[in-house]
Amino acid sequence: MVGPRPLTRNEIEENFNFADQKKLLSCKTGLTGNWGTYGRSVITFESGERQRMELEYVEKRSTLFDLKLIFATVGSVLRGKGAQ
Repeated sequence: MVGPRPLTRNEIEENFNFADQKKLLSCKTGLTGNWGTYGRSVITFESGERQRMELEYVEKRSTLFDLKLIFATVGSVLRGKGAQ
């Protein structure tokens, strides 16, 4: 349920170096994650921030971090934060 958002092959190849691609693909994708909760539509690949946020999830993943993201996601959705 929690993990990096699904990306297309082109998004992965264009925005992540080989080592980071392997790291990102080592983790199952999810309905919500670090970028989906805190970035959504306001953080893009161009700034490099989305890549950092997706990889940060892979490095920090744990049950406690997942629970934090689930609760934060509910708050973000209710507030409409980052939605367009």
